[in-house]
Amino acid sequence: MHFIHIVVQIIYHVRGRLSSQQNSAKLKSLREKLPKCLRLIPNCPDFTVFTLIPPIFQAISAVVSTRHASFFYSAEMTTYRTVFFLSAMLATALFAFDPPVERQAGLSLALQTQTGNHLAGAPYAFSVTLSNGSDRAVTGDLRLWMNDDWRVAAQPPATLTIAPNAQFVLHTEGVPSPRVVNGLYPIHASFSNATQMLHPIALFAAQASAKKSPPPPFAPGTNAVIALARCIPHVVFYAQQQQTNTLGYGFEGADAASGMQFRRAQQMRTGETKQSLAFHPPWKKGAGSAACDYCVTLPPGQPAFLDISTALRDLAPNEPPSDGVEFKIFVGHNAVFEERFARFSAARNWEPATLDLSPDAGTTITLRFWIGPGPKNDTTCDMCFWGAPTLRIGTPHDGAAYPLTYADPQATEACARKTARTGSPATDHCFVLQADNVPCFGAALTPGKAGLLDALITFSNGKEVLTFQGFTCELFDARAHVLSSAVSSCNQKLVIDHTLLLPDSGAVATLRATLQAKSGALMISWTLDDATRTKYGSAPLTKLGLGPALTPFSRIYMGFGAVFEKPEAFTLPYHGVQVSTRHVGADYENGLSLVQATDLVPDRVVCMPQRNLFSFESPYETTFIYVPSGQGAFAAARAYRAVAGFRPAAGISTLLGRVCLDQWGGNYRRATDDIQRAAKYGLTHAVFVKHDWQRWGYDYRLPDIYPPRDDPEGFRLLRNATAQAGMLFAPHDNYIDFYPDAEGFTYDHIVFTKTGEPRKAWLNRGHGGAQSYRWNPHAFLPFLQRNMQLMRADFAPDALFIDVFTSIPPWDFYDRAGAFHLRAETVQRWREAFDLARAILKPGSAMISESGHDALIGSIDGVQADHWRPSEWVKQCRDAERTPWHDMVTHNAMILFAGGLANRYDPNPDHGYGSDDYLSMTVLG
Repeated sequence: MHFIHIVVQIIYHVRGRLSSQQNSAKLKSLREKLPKCLRLIPNCPDFTVFTLIPPIFQAISAVVSTRHASFFYSAEMTTYRTVFFLSAMLATALFAFDPPVERQAGLSLALQTQTGNHLAGAPYAFSVTLSNGSDRAVTGDLRLWMNDDWRVAAQPPATLTIAPNAQFVLHTEGVPSPRVVNGLYPIHASFSNATQMLHPIALFAAQASAKKSPPPPFAPGTNAVIALARCIPHVVFYAQQQQTNTLGYGFEGADAASGMQFRRAQQMRTGETKQSLAFHPPWKKGAGSAACDYCVTLPPGQPAFLDISTALRDLAPNEPPSDGVEFKIFVGHNAVFEERFARFSAARNWEPATLDLSPDAGTTITLRFWIGPGPKNDTTCDMCFWGAPTLRIGTPHDGAAYPLTYADPQATEACARKTARTGSPATDHCFVLQADNVPCFGAALTPGKAGLLDALITFSNGKEVLTFQGFTCELFDARAHVLSSAVSSCNQKLVIDHTLLLPDSGAVATLRATLQAKSGALMISWTLDDATRTKYGSAPLTKLGLGPALTPFSRIYMGFGAVFEKPEAFTLPYHGVQVSTRHVGADYENGLSLVQATDLVPDRVVCMPQRNLFSFESPYETTFIYVPSGQGAFAAARAYRAVAGFRPAAGISTLLGRVCLDQWGGNYRRATDDIQRAAKYGLTHAVFVKHDWQRWGYDYRLPDIYPPRDDPEGFRLLRNATAQAGMLFAPHDNYIDFYPDAEGFTYDHIVFTKTGEPRKAWLNRGHGGAQSYRWNPHAFLPFLQRNMQLMRADFAPDALFIDVFTSIPPWDFYDRAGAFHLRAETVQRWREAFDLARAILKPGSAMISESGHDALIGSIDGVQADHWRPSEWVKQCRDAERTPWHDMVTHNAMILFAGGLANRYDPNPDHGYGSDDYLSMTVLG
């Protein structure tokens, strides 16, 4: 029996046409008739199941005639060639990058290089060998080159003739420029004539000739605050087997030799998030200790204090517990250290402490944060954190935000009720939130001594009230100190100016909050004064977010989405898999609901039920939008849709209503036959996404993707088959990963860390460990333009899939020159990628990406969404269920194709492809 008929029957029985006992037996019988590759693939995360069955198709097409549906399909299923794919994987696993030798018609060209890292202060010696194993002489052009950080000292003759069975060997070297970085570098050799072209590439690891020098000691002024976890330590080191190993300035990550780990990162413990120094002690080759140092010059005559907290990480199920970690702080003068703090603890909640450093005033000290495994030298599950280590100098100002105090809420709530009932502002601190076809709400504000930071913000429908306690605000990761605030109103806007103390310099800045009503929403926009923005950009504003409510919440909504009832504390980042929307919602126990949204890409959503806190946290000059409702969070989301005003991109109309066929590896010609067969079943209104087709293999040597690998003519036949079937054809592309063996590779096009290290991107384990680097968003458009023109001239795709752009969050970054760029620039460049591709390929061509955050709406048309099960987001809650939260706001502005890979949707095969709930999610989109 043909496999497609078997799959039809399987889905028929999965959907309950037989009793459970009959169904189980029938399914087992049908499964045994399938090829082994089809039986294995549903349990393998690298493959997806072919469920494009015409009866299901027709039903869905009828339901989603103005929307979309998606199923996923792997050519291995139709070609029975899984073994071929796995064999290829095993073969490429023998290499990292392709070996530096090429052969053709008896001719071979090879590069011979050194092993190990090369110190860039010296030339790099290598050789090239051209061998002629044929029975005739060969003439051609031999060239050697490196990238722009190196030059080749001795070049071969431009034209070279090599006799039969002869060899030409050239020993030469690469001469480094002062710009060489710690990273991989290519050596290219080519030999070409009218009929032959050989181009091997060798790669070697360069180590910059000089280690990065740490900056001078920090020199805080009077009344300054330094959040040390925001700062790069002057040195990181570990001790093991009576030997100290210095990892230098700027080290973050895991040390391969010892297993020691160090990172600066946000950590939540028992519902409270702190910017932290995260450590794991060395464990390979025996237990050891780890530490980092900060050098600080304390001003004379000023009190000084160090606030810290400590905690260990949570345990996963079945993990053995830690026996505890030893935390110590040493204070050093001229390399002589004194222990000032010690604690041995296994606590997983934050345990605070404060050290008095006043006796050290007027001196330069080294603060050493040290951790060890404790008296038993047991490093099991010893990941630990120094939470929010903060250095405070001087005496806090009277107007500082320590502590924040809030007014009695009764007056604010009365004003909000009156505003809602009358439809007119009760005071100049009130707003009428009125939109079409929704009940009127009132919003009222009572500023505090610290302005909006300790204000009361109340929403009311005239009866119930929902009151929040101000805003969280951090400058350079330290809580903002407000010296004064001033309130004014003009043109139905309320303006609050906050005079803030910059924590690292003692200088002041003005932070303005502007409040206004728009279409049923309260908008709060934050901006810095011109002088501060000129000096720092928006970077000083590292956290903004609405404060806790006075009323507990019962349900929260977010992502693609999901609703969670009575969740425990968590923090989730914004990206395409979890918190994929710039709007979240909550239902409160008094029957009111609130949608929160941001105009820019936020950092994360924070949930702390014990504080009634559920809020976005966003850096920089952000506008927050708040939409209340008395009819549930979905009603608030519908109202927010009008406020957001998302406009569809130019390819939406082309993509609407289509089913997504998602194919990875496989033979192009067999896939062509399958497309033609599918068209006979009536499957024509579709988009066919072809992933694994690139010249050098899947996600390797990017951005050099053209021409198609293995069988270009077969690839053209596949493209023509989709056109004849009325399907869109979308080849896979990628502008996140730049491989060092690609043409035109330069570190000028790479994103760097703050300490001047090139940022690594994907490690292609499928190619045995080929390392790529992360594209600078400003640099890739010329390469994209080249690729689009090549594809248009050859096989003319009418759609495109660009990997990762709607999966990974848009990032802030440093360029090679050390300039800092905000994530808004990344968003803009990624938008331009889709807009440029559409303009080149075909007006109205559909642009598709991965997962599906909403930051690129207006340029992106659709995404191949992976709708993870809610338990992957929030581990502890009373109940959770999927719900179309994303689509409630982005409907017809961004197409979400189905539920994604079945094992991500639900590992239980009863709830995978073809199941009622998966198909329902497909229809909901």
